Amino acid sequence: MGTLGFELKSLEVFVATAKTGNMTAAAAKLNISQSAVSQTLSTLESNLGVKLLDRSVRPVELTVAGRYFYDQSVHLLEQAYKTQHVITKGSFDSLHLVRIAMVDSLAATVGQPLIEVIKTHTENWTMMTGYSHLHQQGLLSRGIDIIISDDVLEKEENLRRCQILKEPFVLVLPRQFHQKFPDLCSSLVLLSKHLDMVRYSEQSLISQSIETYLHHQGLDVPDRMQLDNTFAVLSAVAQGLGWHSQRRFA
Repeated sequence: MGTLGFELKSLEVFVATAKTGNMTAAAAKLNISQSAVSQTLSTLESNLGVKLLDRSVRPVELTVAGRYFYDQSVHLLEQAYKTQHVITKGSFDSLHLVRIAMVDSLAATVGQPLIEVIKTHTENWTMMTGYSHLHQQGLLSRGIDIIISDDVLEKEENLRRCQILKEPFVLVLPRQFHQKFPDLCSSLVLLSKHLDMVRYSEQSLISQSIETYLHHQGLDVPDRMQLDNTFAVLSAVAQGLGWHSQRRFA
């Protein structure tokens, strides 16, 4: 990755010159020599490959590129001063931003209390839902700070893992089928021979967990229906289209 072409000190010099319109005044404000201001500005323009100041007029004026760079420089310096203040103050009770991702079903059950806790420890926060494998990618690429998932990403060493809940799987059946054929419902082997299974989409982590369990049980259940959210899956079961295995959240 190449260098930026500027450092914070050069931004301070540039902003001070733009505000005062005079290199001498900028030098006095920053307690450096006028020649140091001139050299810093020349080096900055050379590194960026663009003219930032029109020196042919008095007071000096910003070019079009200089106006854009001035706005960005002010923003960068404000963030730098804020960061310096937080660091030197030595208090880190509050984070600047926390980005969290979890599956829809968890957001519905633990989202509200989780957000209340997060609010007490961060200045800003975001929460998103969706497929777990996308959350994992976001975490590993540092686009997400925390994921709540049942995949602990065992192959990734530089992660901290905290267990926050544990829940079993339950068998979800159409009410009428259970009432009519109770004996068939006592065995997955028998059940899968008489009723189709309603699955989550294969991209979802919960689907992968269920398929792993079925494989360990020696079951090869035909793959006929894949739906992408819990409401659609349970609605299909309620209509008698099949059975389903679902996590039970406490």
